[in-house]
This record gives sequence, structure tokens and C-alpha cells, in this order.
Amino acid sequence: MLVGRALKSTVLIMGELGSMGTDVLKAHDVHDIDIDGWYPAKLRQEIHEAAYKRFGPAALLNFGFSMGDHYSQALITASLEKYQSLMESVETKIQGLDWFVKNFTHAYHEATKASQYCDSIDYGFYSKQLGPLLYEFNAVSTLLPHHQSFSEGIIRGYLVRFISHHWDFELSFQSERTHHDKFHSTFYWTCEFRPKSELTISAEESTATYRLHIKEILFKKVLDESNSALATLMSSVRYARLIQEAQLPHPTNIQTKLKDFAVEWHPRDTIGGDFWWSQYHQPSNSLVIALIDCTGHGVPGAMLSVLVNSQLDKVFSSDPCIDLSEAVRQLDQLIRKSLRQELTHTESDDGCDGAFIRIHLSTRQLEYVGVKINLYELTSTNEVVQHKADRISLGYRDVPASYPLTRTWQAAPGSRFIVTTDGVTDQLGGHEKTPVAFGYRRLLDALRSNTNASTAVIASQLLQAVTDWQGERARRDDLTIIAIEI
Repeated sequence: MLVGRALKSTVLIMGELGSMGTDVLKAHDVHDIDIDGWYPAKLRQEIHEAAYKRFGPAALLNFGFSMGDHYSQALITASLEKYQSLMESVETKIQGLDWFVKNFTHAYHEATKASQYCDSIDYGFYSKQLGPLLYEFNAVSTLLPHHQSFSEGIIRGYLVRFISHHWDFELSFQSERTHHDKFHSTFYWTCEFRPKSELTISAEESTATYRLHIKEILFKKVLDESNSALATLMSSVRYARLIQEAQLPHPTNIQTKLKDFAVEWHPRDTIGGDFWWSQYHQPSNSLVIALIDCTGHGVPGAMLSVLVNSQLDKVFSSDPCIDLSEAVRQLDQLIRKSLRQELTHTESDDGCDGAFIRIHLSTRQLEYVGVKINLYELTSTNEVVQHKADRISLGYRDVPASYPLTRTWQAAPGSRFIVTTDGVTDQLGGHEKTPVAFGYRRLLDALRSNTNASTAVIASQLLQAVTDWQGERARRDDLTIIAIEI
């Protein structure tokens, strides 16, 4: 068993490296620690093991060294006056060292006996002199055999905090002598001391220097782990982009059915919540193109885009000629059901915006339904006509009171049609200190400046205008532009 004070101090020190300590306790349904209560020693063993696996022996060394911050040092400080008096004379320096070793051994021994308990084990800490300035240290505790650096940290804590201004020391772990059973481990060290030729640094300075040394080791471990995790994550994200790109239609398949077509797809974070979708129905010679902007960006947005994409496939595969208004209604319900957002207790509230266009290629008739994504028409007479979307979204918990009706008109020769996600209009930028959104006015201006251009030029020039407006500022959201000429 382990006393609560020892367990709590371990969790507090562990906090520097994250929530591993509290996570272990929660797994055992321990939420509050009574510092005078008794707990299974395996709790501290599991906390130490979690730190050991991630950060190596340095983490346990840091725990042990930092224990002096959480325990009274009264037994040591009471002996320092005699130690100092012995150290003032060259003839009694060795006696001073021996005096300190005996007192720090007693202090560590009493702390060990007070913090660990088992009927059949005499836990404690022991020392004996092997020769001039050479000692053997022996710790018996509930630690696992490969957690010896925790005890070593405690030993170094005593030596560095109190006598490092007088003595250099070399502490050597005798791994071959370690003994372990299910109740205890026994560790041995030898420690050789050398008197310092001059007192150039105080014990406080030595303590700060050694503490910094441990932190540097831990920082490097954390950095190495972070870099390794980041490399793994980025490899996964790059592969996810290949998958997400693969689910997008191939532009050349669309270009063969239209007079002109272009798309700019730019996730903010390699992958994202924007995607576009198309379906050609040969019997009716009609082409449906949809642009979807899902909640979020990065991995969450991409995950949602996969779900919405599959539901869009489901809607149109069952009825390729479905009215766009009805398709939007079904898609809304399918997304909500897939995310279980019809349940009252769910925390999920996600969905998407979209623009849905059906082009009857033989007749040049165009159908459009927009949910928060407008359709812009560039006419052959250099006008920009804005077909405004309805102000609803799809899939969220709140069911729309009504769904938008399908709008139908005859596309004039030479007209181009553009849809964009709000990554265009919401992008912050400008030359002022307070950034301003690109907005709809600049979007319309950018389109008017390219009324006679090809769809590729229209899309690329609009993207360039947003990029120029953004300047050195970060991209705010996923950004997609689709330009169509029938």
C-alpha cells in the first residue's frame, strides 16, 4: 500500500508531462486523493510506467528529484548545523560527509517507511561506508524493478540540494544486484565523493542547474515524441488527401460534356470539408453538379465530407432524375439520421451548405437549388446576375421549416456560371491593421473583371484575388471555386 501524500505528489509532478497521472487514477475510479489515506501501490506503479514508456528514465528521475518540493526536509536541515561546523575544518571534512550521509539515510528511510506498507516487507533506505569517501546505498520499496531512476532521483535530490557546493559525486547503479518480487524491489548504488577544490557555486545554484538539466532531457524527449507523432500524423493526412481527391469527380470527365469547365479545390489543412460531386444521366442527357461545404475543416471536415458524399450518392442513385428540391430534402434527413442528430441527448450539431445544379445538355435548360451557396451568372453582355441561395443549411439538429424550390431557366449562349464556398467571401485580409473579409462586393468585382474569359481564367483569377487580399494572413477556411459554361 501507498500513502495518499506520496501518490498525490507523484500526480502533481506528473502534471508537467500531461494528464497521464490523472488518467491512471480515473481508470481506477479514483478522483480525489486523501493525503492520509492508503491506496494500492500499483496506482503509482502504473503512473510511473506510463511516464517511463513515453519519456524514459528521465521522467522518473525528475519525479524523484522533485519529491523534495513536496516533503518536509526538517530531519535534514536539523543536521546541517553540525555538518557545516565539521566542513569548516580540513581534518573533519570526511566526518562531515559521513554525518550527512547518516542523516539523509535516516530521513529517506523514515519517509519510505511512512509512505509504504506491507505486513511482510520492511520497506526503507540504508547506507554503509565501503571505504574513504565511498558508500553503498540500498533502497527497498514498492517500485517496479525498471523504475529505479525514481529512487535515484530522490538520492540525487538530497545530495544536490544540501552538499553539492562541497562535494562532487558519482552515483553508480548496481543493476545486477536488483531483486524483485510481487511486493517489493531492492536496489543498490555505490557513490564515490570528491571534495571540491573551491566553492564556486551554492547548493541552491547547483539544484537549479541540475533541475534545468533534467528538464532539458525531458524537453528533448517530448520534442522527439512530438516530431515522431507529427510525422505519423502528417503521413496519414497526406494519404487521406489522396483518398479525398479520389472521391472527387475527374474534371476531364465533366469537360467533355460541357463547352468549358474549371474547378479550384483548396482545403485549408491538406484535407477539408469542401467537396464537389457530379452525376451524368445518359437517358435524359443531364448533368448534375453539386458543391458542398461541410462543417469544419481539416480531419473533422473531411470525415463529414465522406459521409455527405455517400448520402448524396444514395439520393441520386435511387432516382437519377429526382427533383433537386426533393433531393435536398432527402439529403438533409439522411445526414441528420446518419449523425443521430434527431436524438435529443446528442451533442452533435453538424451539417453542410450546398449548391445543386442540373444541366439539360440538349436543351441548355438549367435547374438550381442553393442552400447558403449562391450561383453567379456571367452573361455575354458583361453583366453579373446573382441567383441567391436560401438561408438554410442541411443536416443540422434544427429541421428547416421549408425547403427551397427548384429554379429553372434557359441558359443564354455565352453565359458562364460560378459557385464558391464561403472560404472565398469569409477570407480575412486587406492592408489595414484590422483585417476585413473579402466579402461579396469584391467577389462580384473579381467576376466582372473576367466576364469574357474562359472558365479556367475566371476560377484562377478569383483565387488569385482572394490570395492577394489574404496577404501574409492565414487561410481561414477551405476554399472551392467551380466555373461552368454550357
